[in-house]
Amino acid sequence: MIAFRPYRDADLDAVARVWRESFLSSGVTPATPPTDAANRDRILRELAAHWRITVAIEDGAVVGFMATQPALGVLDQLFIAPSAQGKGLGAEMLRLAQDEMPGGFWLRAAQENVHACRFYEREGLRLDRLAPHPVYGHPTVVYVWP
Repeated sequence: MIAFRPYRDADLDAVARVWRESFLSSGVTPATPPTDAANRDRILRELAAHWRITVAIEDGAVVGFMATQPALGVLDQLFIAPSAQGKGLGAEMLRLAQDEMPGGFWLRAAQENVHACRFYEREGLRLDRLAPHPVYGHPTVVYVWP
């Protein structure tokens, strides 16, 4: 049974690990591979600035998370641990984002992440545009909902 709850400070290491493991399982080849330490630093920076994180818990362990910016209508991050992928958890978290931002939102996915792009399209998000990532420059796909 999966439960969802707001992020707690004690989740930091687990969220950073899920982020790294999920990213590495995506097939995307980053210029610099992610590390748990870099992810922890980013999580703390983004939480202080604007992120709202929801975690997915199974058997007491974090198996997924999403980071949103409701005021801006952005689903900033959605990552599922490789061991929990393919079980509908991503779709459940996407529905949570839709409930959190009923007026709509946008998200960015690496164009190279074919699995994620197929998932978003299957779940009813609409391709809005292709654009380089504003920080890293790699090709991305921007999706919108509704």
